Amino acid sequence: MNINKVRFAGNIGSIKSSAMPDGTAVANLRVAATKRFKGRDGSQQEKTTWMTATAFGRRAEVISQYFQKGDPIYVEGELDINVWEDEAKQKRQSVQINIREFHFVGNRQSAASQPAAQPQGAPAPAGNGFDDFDDDIPSSGYFGDECV
Repeated sequence: MNINKVRFAGNIGSIKSSAMPDGTAVANLRVAATKRFKGRDGSQQEKTTWMTATAFGRRAEVISQYFQKGDPIYVEGELDINVWEDEAKQKRQSVQINIREFHFVGNRQSAASQPAAQPQGAPAPAGNGFDDFDDDIPSSGYFGDECV
């Protein structure tokens, strides 16, 4: 049995919305989770782990519309390793989460985290049912502004 599933919760550091050549919406997020602990000397320490998470299709549209920098988010998905060659012909790689499910986290009452206005005639998302989208993550992978 093979399992590739990851859960990550933290605060959004950035969101970049774009589209693939076929028009599929893409949302690239940088999410930070900070761990606080006592160091060996007893002083308070913290370590922040940053992850890139990518959503496609309707998930990307909803994330782009309802989330902004600083908002907490919970994501679940698969780890994906992107490999490419940079301009200097050096092999590079990065790890990202391909989002299959996400949830709002924490209090959404602050003015900074209110959703953007709905376009007239657009249906409002119901509840937190953002895990029932039927679009698939493109099998060719997607990184930044390029398909890989």
